Amino acid sequence: MVRDVLTGTTLNAGNLVTSDAGSLKELLQPAALLGLPIVGVVSDAQKSIRNAVAELFPGVPHQLCHFHFLKDIAMPLVDADRGLKTDLKHELRGMKKVEDRVADEVGADADVVKGYTTALRAVLLQDGLPPLDLPGVKIYEELAAISQSLQTCLAKRGRRSWKSCSGLLANTNNTEKPILH
Repeated sequence: MVRDVLTGTTLNAGNLVTSDAGSLKELLQPAALLGLPIVGVVSDAQKSIRNAVAELFPGVPHQLCHFHFLKDIAMPLVDADRGLKTDLKHELRGMKKVEDRVADEVGADADVVKGYTTALRAVLLQDGLPPLDLPGVKIYEELAAISQSLQTCLAKRGRRSWKSCSGLLANTNNTEKPILH
C-alpha cells in the first residue's frame, strides 16, 4: 500500500506475489507519476523497498518506520520476556494437584485455596503486546501481588491447606526478571 502519510490518502495498493525491487517499483510508479512533491518515504527496512525507493525517488529521504524500528531493537527484550513467561508457567505446573486436593472440600479454607488457584489460572492467561506491553513482566508482577496477599493471609491465620498455594508460589518468587536487570 502506498499512501500519503499527512492526509492518509491511499495513492496505490496491490497484492504482490513477490516483494522484489521490480515488483515494488511497479507498485510505487503510479504515485511517482502523480507529480506530487515527495518530502520523504517511510517503510520497514526491507532491502528491496529501499532499492525501489532509491531508484524512483532519488535524493528523497527514506526513514525507517518507528513501529518496525522499535520492534527490531526490542527483539532481545521480547525474547527474554518470553523466557520469563515460560519459566513462571513452569513453576506453577503443580497447581493441578492443589486444585484436585481441595476440589471436593467445603468450607472457608477450601474456598480460600480455590480462590487463589483461580487467580493463579487467570494470571497464567495474561498476554501482552510486545515490545511495550510485556506479558512475562505482567505475569511476574501479578504473581508477586498474589504471593504477597497469600503471605499476609498465612501470617494472620496460617492454615495448613493454604500452605499448598504458598508452596506453588515459592519458586516463582525466586524467578529472576532477567529483562529488568
